[in-house]
Amino acid sequence: MKLLIFEFITGGGFNNQVFPTSLLTEGELMLRALLDDCSRIAALNVQLMLEKRCKAIADGYAVNVTVVDAADDIQQLFKDLLASVDAVWLLAPELAGILQGWTAMVEASGKRLLTCSSAAVALTADKQRTFHCLHAAAIPTIQTALLSDCTAYRPGQWVIKPIDGVGCSDTWRVDSAEDFTQTLTLITQPQNFIIQPYLTGRTLSLSCVFYQGQGWVLCVNEQLLTVQDNRFTLRACQVNCLPVTPRLEQLVAQLAQAISGLHGYVGIDLIQSPLAAEEYWVVEINPRLTSSYVGIYQALGINIVELVLQLAQQPLAIKPVRNMQVDVKLI
Repeated sequence: MKLLIFEFITGGGFNNQVFPTSLLTEGELMLRALLDDCSRIAALNVQLMLEKRCKAIADGYAVNVTVVDAADDIQQLFKDLLASVDAVWLLAPELAGILQGWTAMVEASGKRLLTCSSAAVALTADKQRTFHCLHAAAIPTIQTALLSDCTAYRPGQWVIKPIDGVGCSDTWRVDSAEDFTQTLTLITQPQNFIIQPYLTGRTLSLSCVFYQGQGWVLCVNEQLLTVQDNRFTLRACQVNCLPVTPRLEQLVAQLAQAISGLHGYVGIDLIQSPLAAEEYWVVEINPRLTSSYVGIYQALGINIVELVLQLAQQPLAIKPVRNMQVDVKLI
């Protein structure tokens, strides 16, 4: 099988621009882990787009690299490569419709897409739409409103973040009226931001795979977040730090039914209640690889690429060969 891998940050998405440091770090980590998984599958012939500044990423891998130069049209390069491959694995941020747009290009080509559909990406990329979808399906989530509809500070702790943000980018915790006023001065388009109550609890994520309305939990991870000057930063992930419980399996099954088009690897961000171990709120749904993916092969011995390629072979056999906790450092 000829597989085209396109990671937006390293693959030319910031051609002629300064790389966003955090996105580049996470993008490169995930891309290397994806290439590692592909290298364990002899039948794969990997095609890879890499911007000139990032071409060293391919060193040591048996892959065919198309180097993106400063003057290149990356969309045209991508379309040209699509014609010669059997399947595509996309990795891109949801913000500004980036992942949705590239996904739609693959769908229009008729090539096999190993990631979520453009419709699922469009829904999950919009945190306000996601809230309404989950609320309608009776899935526990966090009350969400547009920041532009919030005219004044209300007592309590709040989280303000972009409606389509990735990770902790431009995400603030507001503890007072002064914080609220100060944060608003940093935001020029409040209609593109949401506000949610700040919930205390353990910040977890689930690494999952989805296929045709079904979902499977591979492992439970913890996200190590810090807040400095009211801004959130994701510093690391502890992969496979807690056991998968029936309640988490039930939650993922509900999500699989509520959102059509979830396919392949998906990350689910959760908050675990400090009062009840099996009470969770869904924070976000990431329709792509996440930072926790980087540690899964070491933690479980599961090859995610191989697993996704086998999704049509039901019943799906998920067989971890080890059970370790792995730390993935991002900063």
